[in-house]
Amino acid sequence: MRRPFALRQFVMVFAGTLVAVLVIRETDLVAYLSYAIEKGRLQALSERVPSEALVEELSRPTRMVADLVAPAVVHIETRRRINLRDFAAATREFAGDSGFLEAHPWFLGEGPPADDSDGHPYLSGLGSGFIFDAEHGYILTNYHVAEGADLIEVILHDGRRYEATLVGADPQSDLAILSSPAEHLHQLEFGDSRRLAVGDDVFALGNPFGLSGTFSRGIVSG
Repeated sequence: MRRPFALRQFVMVFAGTLVAVLVIRETDLVAYLSYAIEKGRLQALSERVPSEALVEELSRPTRMVADLVAPAVVHIETRRRINLRDFAAATREFAGDSGFLEAHPWFLGEGPPADDSDGHPYLSGLGSGFIFDAEHGYILTNYHVAEGADLIEVILHDGRRYEATLVGADPQSDLAILSSPAEHLHQLEFGDSRRLAVGDDVFALGNPFGLSGTFSRGIVSG
């Protein structure tokens, strides 16, 4: 007649122990349940994601744009000789009493570094442009890229490098036209900006900061 009492006592002890364990590991249990719920949600979401083939098909038009446009985009490098004495005079106000000019005496024309073949220091610049007339080797770029440059070089998509000359400029619109003697070029046609509308896809190809062949995508926001 005492066995039922012993059984009830065992069940109560077991239940108490279980409750104690659950209380102790409450944090882990909540974390696990949260993880399980999130995993289930992600699993359900992954089943709705288009197949790899469909994703690749959706990317095909963008890849085609890159393949068609990239050969007409050029990288531009410029050099502009500087007169260190004039440059130092122009930077005195900036340098102030910081001791910069004293620490860099070549800014005052004392022993300037020989940066080019003629021993003249220069400032270098980088930019991008695109070929719009393959027959004449005309390239459109920004005016600030070519402004005051003593040497302009264009590097084509295939790695060829040519010296170019500035043949036209409009500082107000920050546009400039370069001429290159290169042959066998690819060109881009000008579009009609009046056909643009909010929400249209836009692409940007170039060489910002010397990075070769970057490709960005966005939309017309306004």
